[in-house]
Amino acid sequence: MVRALLIAALLALAGCEDGPDEHLDLLGENLFTGALSKDGDLVVVGAVEGGIWVFERGVKTHELTHSEDEAALESASISPDSRRIATASGRRWHVWSTESGRELAAGELDSLIRTIAVDNFGRVLVGTLNGGYWLDGDSGLQLSSTTTRAVALDGKRLMLGNDDGLVTLWPVGARRPSHQWQLSDQVEVVALEGEQGFAAARNAPARLLAIGDSAVVGELAQEKSYYPLPITATAARIVKDGVWVGNTQRRAAFWSFDNLLEPAQVWRMPVRKGSNPGSARVVAFSRDGQAIQALTGTGHLATLVRK
Repeated sequence: MVRALLIAALLALAGCEDGPDEHLDLLGENLFTGALSKDGDLVVVGAVEGGIWVFERGVKTHELTHSEDEAALESASISPDSRRIATASGRRWHVWSTESGRELAAGELDSLIRTIAVDNFGRVLVGTLNGGYWLDGDSGLQLSSTTTRAVALDGKRLMLGNDDGLVTLWPVGARRPSHQWQLSDQVEVVALEGEQGFAAARNAPARLLAIGDSAVVGELAQEKSYYPLPITATAARIVKDGVWVGNTQRRAAFWSFDNLLEPAQVWRMPVRKGSNPGSARVVAFSRDGQAIQALTGTGHLATLVRK
């Protein structure tokens, strides 16, 4: 009886979800990680089998070449103006020109890099197993001393989330954070846009954070899982009237700031034939509020249109 009710509940839930309105297969295979520009035109992907490619409007334009002794791509980022790309593998990081594919800068840290973000000037914010670092030319500033898996920037501010559940916001060049928030578990995703912040910790409700007076504060109702693994956010993008959130259960959701009890709309990402369903996680979103692009772990660029 319980099993029948569970199946019925899952079917009802699936019936409320949409598939992507369109989806473009970029690689023909799963990707390890990637990044998506704000306007959705530029995509960087690192394939599971190796190789890092740049696509513009769905057309492959460059291959970015790491040295042979570097590990698979761990993280990638596109600058807010789409002119710079940052990639990280193992302990090494690189900054590239979007237009030419030429390497502009590179460096190595003393710890494995977990995440990276790049600004319009090629400066990088890096999260490693030993903490978070702001690297500006030949100078560097350590902003966290705990494993840092989530970073974001907008050119004037830096946001980091670490494994102690601490989220901090730093003005560029500052020696102290301007804001900090405590979450209940290790932070997996952070985002900022204007006066609005967002952070999601492992197996805990995602939170909307106030950076300014006009921001919305609250928790997104936590999705429940019928599987052994907890549901964890994998990507987020803040827009004018809400926030897009992707998770490990193949779902992308738009949450309106007017209702934090349930998402306004939910999409389920398709799985590549023969792949583990977890590969269909959302890796990144573009920023258009009405019709956005979502990059998935299956190597697809999905178009999601709000009703």
